[in-house]
Amino acid sequence: MRGARSVRQREELARHVLVCGVSEWVIQRFRENCGSIRTEMQPNCIDLSALPYSPFAQRQKTILFAGRVVADKGVDAFVRAWGAVRAAHPEWRAIIMGADRFGPESPETPYLEKLRPLAATAGVMMTGYVPHDGVLKAMAEAAIVMVPSRWQEPFGMTALEAMGCGAAVVASPKGALPDLVGDAALLADPDEPGALEQALSRLMDDDHLREQLGIKGRERAALFDVGAARTRLGELRREAIAFAHRAPQP
Repeated sequence: MRGARSVRQREELARHVLVCGVSEWVIQRFRENCGSIRTEMQPNCIDLSALPYSPFAQRQKTILFAGRVVADKGVDAFVRAWGAVRAAHPEWRAIIMGADRFGPESPETPYLEKLRPLAATAGVMMTGYVPHDGVLKAMAEAAIVMVPSRWQEPFGMTALEAMGCGAAVVASPKGALPDLVGDAALLADPDEPGALEQALSRLMDDDHLREQLGIKGRERAALFDVGAARTRLGELRREAIAFAHRAPQP
């Protein structure tokens, strides 16, 4: 998109190549104010068979945030919400799993320095960076996974992985997240007063709802399984070749 910021640039690009986005939200952003152009969608995918999931596993009373610990991901909103509801749920715990970047050498940032005392006061454990396998294992064990992004997520891989691992998900209504989770998660705006707090309390208080969202989430994630993605990718490659043959020459 850096080379196609204007409507004219996007329309010209779409004349020469088959434009494909990972979500309907991304496609709509590309098409905004454009004339008649062709676009296709190829969502990101997940290999369900590789996830550490068991339908018979006993879920821990854990609320997990996993990902980059930055303001765009709404981590401070997660801390705020947990601090407001934790006293009513003493058997539960909250964990932030991640760092500013993906890797063990992730730096300490001003945001992290400010967040740490707030998390400590709210009783939220911060693990720092954890390899991807460890994150998936934690998602398969946690009862609830939070995805409170302020950023307009182009897709929302963390939410998809959490659903695939069978956790009940609370997601932000930003970007492509609502389309990704469908009716298989609760939506809560991280900056709407009381929204995250209400969603958290509702899930912690309702065992049946958590179980049903976990089942729905797993079913929803199956729509993005790698097998279907491979088939769709093959179709798109053939369509792209045909499109290129018809496209106007420079």
